[in-house]
Amino acid sequence: MTDAGLVIFLESPYGNGNPVFIAYAQRAMNDARRRGEIPIVSHLMWTQHEAAIGHFVSDDSEKYVVTGREAALDAICHLRLRSDKVVAYTDYGISAGMQHGLEHAKANGLTIEMRQLGSLTIDEANARARNTTSAQ
Repeated sequence: MTDAGLVIFLESPYGNGNPVFIAYAQRAMNDARRRGEIPIVSHLMWTQHEAAIGHFVSDDSEKYVVTGREAALDAICHLRLRSDKVVAYTDYGISAGMQHGLEHAKANGLTIEMRQLGSLTIDEANARARNTTSAQ
């Protein structure tokens, strides 16, 4: 049976904008798309805008913890519950944020699938290329 057309909530490490983790999440998103799935990748959606960094989806910001965290969690929970399943890409392990998302999915009876992509040197190369391109 194929999962084509399923909306998935994608979990992967973020590490406060670690370029290697961003490259990995992008590769995971492409993996899901190749499978015909429609990935929701909230940790990339809400952290790539200049105004969001440091206060909306950022683990190290007091402002985020006080004012934005509940709004972000509510939105993420809503998206997760609307998805067909939660898919965690685990080549770099399971971060605290991922663990929270997986616990929420389990508590709400959502299907959870663990995946690995391998070839982690690709993420380092993609992160370097991204930094080189953005510096030009």
